[in-house]
Amino acid sequence: MLHKRVELWSDWVALVGRSCNRDEVRLTYADLYRRVDRLADGLRRLGVRSGDRVGILMDNRSGCEAMVGVLAIHRLRCVFVPLNARYAPAEVAYAIDKAECTAVIAASDRIAKLKTVRQNLPTLKHVVALDDADGLGPTYAEVIEAGDPVASAWPKVTPDDVVQSFFPCFVTAGPRCLVLPSWWAGGTSVMGPSMAVEDVLARLRRERSTIYYAVPSFFIFLLEAFDRGRHDLSSVRQFVYGGAAMSREVIGKLAQAFPRIRLMQTYGSTELGPSGTVLDPEHPLTRLGSIGRPMPSVEVALVDETGKPVPTGDVGEIAIKAPCVLERCYKDPENTAAAFRDGWLLSGDLGRADDDGFLYHVDRKKDMIIRGGHNIGPMEIENVLFQHPGVAEAAAVAVPHPRLGEDIHVFVVCRTGASPTDEELAAFCRERLADDKVPRRITFVDALPRNPMGKVLKTTLRQMAVETSDG
Repeated sequence: MLHKRVELWSDWVALVGRSCNRDEVRLTYADLYRRVDRLADGLRRLGVRSGDRVGILMDNRSGCEAMVGVLAIHRLRCVFVPLNARYAPAEVAYAIDKAECTAVIAASDRIAKLKTVRQNLPTLKHVVALDDADGLGPTYAEVIEAGDPVASAWPKVTPDDVVQSFFPCFVTAGPRCLVLPSWWAGGTSVMGPSMAVEDVLARLRRERSTIYYAVPSFFIFLLEAFDRGRHDLSSVRQFVYGGAAMSREVIGKLAQAFPRIRLMQTYGSTELGPSGTVLDPEHPLTRLGSIGRPMPSVEVALVDETGKPVPTGDVGEIAIKAPCVLERCYKDPENTAAAFRDGWLLSGDLGRADDDGFLYHVDRKKDMIIRGGHNIGPMEIENVLFQHPGVAEAAAVAVPHPRLGEDIHVFVVCRTGASPTDEELAAFCRERLADDKVPRRITFVDALPRNPMGKVLKTTLRQMAVETSDG
């Protein structure tokens, strides 16, 4: 709402109220918007995360800061917890504890109340005071000064955006990731006919597209084909990738090749509807390989075979609960029962989480290779092969083995002009992987089989591996 008001009436007065310095303040919509963005980003840099409960303990004598705070909390996709400024310390503590607030923004004359109960509030990590924090944390001025007011620092679509993708209209990503988000913002959708790199690049230049959304494999092709002298990407401000895991090596190369373009990872599936996780553009290199944190109204858990949560850092199946997750598999009670556990949708993907709640996609559960009783994730092998200068693409699959149960078979697409041998690639892997993860079978192919979304068809590759082995 605020964003749209700024577009229409940026110089109109939006708010008149008292400030914490006791001055009467008149804020235009543009002034209000800038303050909200700065405070939100300052809180984010402080450590406040999407989904956190954030309390505001002040009255209308600081009405200006209070409303900026409320909007900043919503901007961060957090939960606003109003705290009665007249509460006694015990009442303040009860409300904060009950709501499990991780942060509180408080008027300076309320800090004394917080200080007396602070030690009894285990969830409260951050206290921001309007003037003097009395040792409890930074001041409001310090937090807002650290914030970035630039709208492009936030992952969003605006009316000025031209969003382009080759996602087909018959898959959920076509309308959900391309058309509806851009129309919701009043922007433009550009539906490309294929992910042929030259066609995509020509369309990006012709339509002056600002956001390009694709599966990871497209960006591998882009790195191979892009010629700064021939191709114009000056209009593009953001690459978004999803639908499959993106290799850490490819993310690093993208950031190096296109330093001006912001990178954003999403994770989801058809069954999840318009929900999942997202890695905001400020994190692609600091959280290399992460699929981010849950979107608003989305809960994510990592569970073992029995449905119990796994410890932080351990690998578990990604389970998701959200309002837009599918209700059931139509006329298919068996698959419905297999897909859900205690109200959680089991994704079939394996992941882990770090101490800050960032998720990492390890592999598809069904794609795991069990070699001699050891679980081996194909992505681990593929990420290493991507580091080889002669490898454009790699895909590892399981192939039956008479003694080990399964063995590793890797299909490799070489870079233009490169011709590494299977012995060379095996030696390259041996230097970087445990011995049981080194591929013994490598097949060179001109291209990997893909579905219309551009995802590699590992079922087809497994069949090819079996045929190659039998031959």
